[in-house]
Amino acid sequence: MFLTNVVTKLYLLFGGDKMIFVTIFVSLIVGGRRTIEQVPDNLKDAVLDDLTAMGLDGYGEPLETTN
Repeated sequence: MFLTNVVTKLYLLFGGDKMIFVTIFVSLIVGGRRTIEQVPDNLKDAVLDDLTAMGLDGYGEPLETTN
């Protein structure tokens, strides 16, 4: 995780596109390889927004719906 944070910070520091990393982390969470706790703080809100739009929580599990 340390290396991921370093690479993310360097990429964003030098003008990288944040959405690429959001997509990567969303994919990793959906695939069960990461959880929202492992996402860098500067990306968490965007990752959670994308997951919520997909009907998933920060662990890749379906959101509970009330019917």
